[in-house]
Amino acid sequence: MARKARPPIHPQANPNRVALFITRGQVLTDQGHGAQLDYCYRISGVPIAAFGSCNVFGTEDNPFTGAQKVEALEIYARARYGANPFRALTLVDIYADEDAIEDWPRYVVATIVDNGLREPTDLVVGSKRDARHFVAYWDFGSLDREPDFHDGDWQVWEHPVTGRRIHVLDRRAGALATVSATHARESLRERTLEYREIVHPALWDYYEATFPAELRIAMRGEQAPDPRTTPIGTTFIRDGDPDRTVWILRADRVWRRRDQSRERMKSQSDL
Repeated sequence: MARKARPPIHPQANPNRVALFITRGQVLTDQGHGAQLDYCYRISGVPIAAFGSCNVFGTEDNPFTGAQKVEALEIYARARYGANPFRALTLVDIYADEDAIEDWPRYVVATIVDNGLREPTDLVVGSKRDARHFVAYWDFGSLDREPDFHDGDWQVWEHPVTGRRIHVLDRRAGALATVSATHARESLRERTLEYREIVHPALWDYYEATFPAELRIAMRGEQAPDPRTTPIGTTFIRDGDPDRTVWILRADRVWRRRDQSRERMKSQSDL
């Protein structure tokens, strides 16, 4: 994948503005997430990347921990901008009722302030739906009207009193229509290289090393990979095995037949 050029400073950039981008961040895509990170970086003096659902990890939809998502951003930003300009925060799901629509942004803003940052002046999102909580919380009324101005692929609504802005990316623009973090996760799980089409090269090795081995399909070959260099939890099926016996690399770095009934047994440390 060709490396994108460092983005120019946005002509309306204001060092006093604080731009917020919220994402689950389960695989950062170069065009999708990257477009929104670029925009946060360009329009504000304090760009914030907040990673949601950090209480859920190790699952197919949420493979990475909050700490891993922050680390991926650090790697991406240093490769993309030369340094990391973002303040990264981790958020957890609060499971508020949908009609309590302002509870989520209230929690987000409180977390930002608790971390010594100013309240955001700008929200950067990939769709109007993603903005709905802040539309209510910031008293925008609705985004069903025409935006106050356009900025390339971005539609921008500005509050007439507070000056806060909501920036919505037109995901129909160019290659963005085909960008999917879900597709990238499936590619990693299935051990294909398709994810590299939409993930920055700086993150390839990181995601290969940190994607939970137990979530990936079994490796195949004539013999099991070297246990000293293979991630714990990796599964393996030997070529030509008529029984398709699944082997798994356990924490002591020994390949053992996988017996899921044993995985439900009483812990050996529970003496």
